[in-house]
Amino acid sequence: LGSISWADAIHGPALGAAALLLPQPPATVLISASGTRLDSMPYGTHPLSDSLMSTSQTSFRHYGIETSRFAKTALVAESAEALECLHVCWRSESDRNCGRCLKCCLTQMALDLLGKRRQATTFRPERYSLGLVPTLRVQTHDGLNYMNELRVEAMARGRDDVFSAAAEFLAANHRDARLLASSRWHRRVRKWRNSIAKRQLTAARMLRALRRWEGSNRAD
Repeated sequence: LGSISWADAIHGPALGAAALLLPQPPATVLISASGTRLDSMPYGTHPLSDSLMSTSQTSFRHYGIETSRFAKTALVAESAEALECLHVCWRSESDRNCGRCLKCCLTQMALDLLGKRRQATTFRPERYSLGLVPTLRVQTHDGLNYMNELRVEAMARGRDDVFSAAAEFLAANHRDARLLASSRWHRRVRKWRNSIAKRQLTAARMLRALRRWEGSNRAD
């Protein structure tokens, strides 16, 4: 599994496995959508694939695809308790957020637009920098989609500083994103072709073995 992308393929099944491994699996499991219908694409969670993990006792549902990520962040920001324990960072390996990775920057930009950044105490205020944003590189289309949401929201709210940072990020990552999509597509096609070739080889070997077995039976 080391060569398979966590974001592209694994995180949805991992969430499903965690639910099914509970001593008493719930009747319904909601897997939150990573985006909306407008930006839905092959990903680790998807409205067409999450329900396939359902069993006779547990139903899986792809939830919240009608709501944008910014709107979800706004909903979380309404709760003081949620802001006090908000954790999005996978780098820090602690209960604090590093404040410098893309996920941290996206979340802080959203909270900044909502006027709630200072209330999110799991982020260190001094680490927030819009100047850092254009230097970050995206690894998935999910990050590009969310940054574009923030760009639109910043423009609507008259936040030229956030708008500029988001626009510069998108411009810098546009070419990289096309190359990323192309390289991933070619890797998937190559894996698919290799898989087909292996199956064909296995089938050919089985056919040869069957013919040898039939030949030996005739000789007997």
